[in-house]
Amino acid sequence: MPQEDNALIDAIASNISALRKSNGYTQGQLAEKLHYSDKSVSKWERGEGVPDIAVLVSIARLFNVSLDQLCGLTEIRQEQGSAKKRIIIHALSIGLCVLAAAIAYASVRLAGVHWPNAWLLFVYALPCAAIVSVVFSAMWWRDIWTMISVSVLIWSLALSIALSVSASGANTVYIIAAVMQVMCLLWFRLKAVK
Repeated sequence: MPQEDNALIDAIASNISALRKSNGYTQGQLAEKLHYSDKSVSKWERGEGVPDIAVLVSIARLFNVSLDQLCGLTEIRQEQGSAKKRIIIHALSIGLCVLAAAIAYASVRLAGVHWPNAWLLFVYALPCAAIVSVVFSAMWWRDIWTMISVSVLIWSLALSIALSVSASGANTVYIIAAVMQVMCLLWFRLKAVK
């Protein structure tokens, strides 16, 4: 095998490993996203094989780099700060949910509407923020963060319903939330089992 081919294989192996680690994926998680086995990913990262071009394109798209960068032909600049940017984008998106609640609350007060429970608008912002968190966690981070976000969604929805309904049995919604929480834990446990 020509020396140039070995250098290319080594660059691809190194870049796949570096991009996977900098984005917080295990080999199994990357394999799952690519519909391959973790053994294939391990083989690619050791330089014992190279993914076909379609898989290389998928990896490049997943990590938001070009094929030239993935193959080591140009430098990968995306790595530095991408995790920080994701955290900031996530926080800003959650902040927008709270801002929307604050604007709605201020509008109710400024309009002179008599609504003694207007403070519930901030409680309603919690499930909205949790939905945003579920989406970003599923896209960018490990399953544990998605599971935590789903748990926050379950319990914030239960809280919103319990505080909004004036019926005497409104607190029974927490029983439903507890069952949903157990199902959530089981679902993520099932995903983790290989």
